[in-house]
Amino acid sequence: LLFGLPSTKDEMGSAACDPDGVIQKAVRAIKECTSLLVITDLCLCEYTSHGHCGLVREERVLNDETLPLLGEVAVSQAQAGADIVAPSGMMDHMVRAIRAALDVDGFAYTPISPMPPSMPPPSMAPSGRRQSRDTPGATGKAIR
Repeated sequence: LLFGLPSTKDEMGSAACDPDGVIQKAVRAIKECTSLLVITDLCLCEYTSHGHCGLVREERVLNDETLPLLGEVAVSQAQAGADIVAPSGMMDHMVRAIRAALDVDGFAYTPISPMPPSMPPPSMAPSGRRQSRDTPGATGKAIR
């Protein structure tokens, strides 16, 4: 299971869709020299400067506006050769949006799997650094 840790982050999580991004390069490298099954984590939290699963505007996570972006990330990972995409984010209707994007781009048989329960929660970055799930500037308050 591959988690992306890009060298740069931005508010949109742009590096998640980059054909030469860290996950995409890793998937291609693994596929070139092995026959391993490759599962990719699909969330924006590793790629956004604010650490949230989706786009944020005026201290609100934008669920519906994030869905097409998650679809683009899934397609990018599938194009790189991912066998399974595993969304770990907390966005409503994300599986439906991911499935639709994969189907439209010719990846109808790419499975979507939830993050296995034995994996660390998405709020724990692979580096061990805890990422905040609070609204930017509102420590301790939940996002509505």
